[in-house]
Amino acid sequence: MQRILTALLLAPLVVAGLLWLQPTLLAIVLGLVLLPALWEWGSFIGDKPSPSTSPSQSLRLPFFALGTLLLLAIYFLPLAQLEWLLWLALLFWGVAFKRLLSYPTRLSLLQSSRYGRFVTGLLVLLPAWAGVLVLLRHPLLGSYYLLLLLLIIWGADIGAYFAGRRWGRHKLASAVSPGKSIEGAVGGWLLAMLVAALFASWMVAQQPISMPPLFSLLLIVAVIIPVSIVGDLFESMYKRIVGVKDSGHILPGHGGVLDRIDSFTAAAPLFTLALLVTLG
Repeated sequence: MQRILTALLLAPLVVAGLLWLQPTLLAIVLGLVLLPALWEWGSFIGDKPSPSTSPSQSLRLPFFALGTLLLLAIYFLPLAQLEWLLWLALLFWGVAFKRLLSYPTRLSLLQSSRYGRFVTGLLVLLPAWAGVLVLLRHPLLGSYYLLLLLLIIWGADIGAYFAGRRWGRHKLASAVSPGKSIEGAVGGWLLAMLVAALFASWMVAQQPISMPPLFSLLLIVAVIIPVSIVGDLFESMYKRIVGVKDSGHILPGHGGVLDRIDSFTAAAPLFTLALLVTLG
């Protein structure tokens, strides 16, 4: 019930903000949302990350301070340099997917070392911020695309939950997230594609912004949905590495902010990059 009530409260606020706030103010609000996510990732950084980790063992404060400064610096970057961060995200998430496939058989330094987890947190969160800024600032894009991205992530999450409960039999990634099933992932993909098709058709009819061909947009969505699942599983892997269930407790029934944007961190930069390549 807590989970449902929190979602019913937050979802309309997010949609209203995307539709009515000016891009500059919207970017600031979304940047502020990343601050608790930075703090929560900081709990993953320590010799033995846990609630009892002493300040001398943890790099949480340095990570949060550096991450906040970099968020601010990225905000002032020109569009061309922001786009380079999206290409960096493509490289990073390719490596992240490989790390997921090898877990828990072999841990890389990015997983086992606290300094590796420090760098990983920056590579997870900062390119996502760059993706948001490009969506909001690029003359051919805009907040409607950001809303579309959130709708497909929500659709994939909801579809996976209900399809997994009803038909889930085969584990998707048992070592990382035992509750997720292949059937749930397929159900989430189908619902997200339906949501994307409906919203994209509305966008084409209304023409509020520049649009790539509908088929191209749906093809991008079809690829980004699995990418969002990788983002979810990647954060789950780090929670298993450090032995915590949730990244935080700020959202009743949902855990921390990082738990709610884990899919977004992977999807946002790659969705934006795919749009830029498609629109030329």
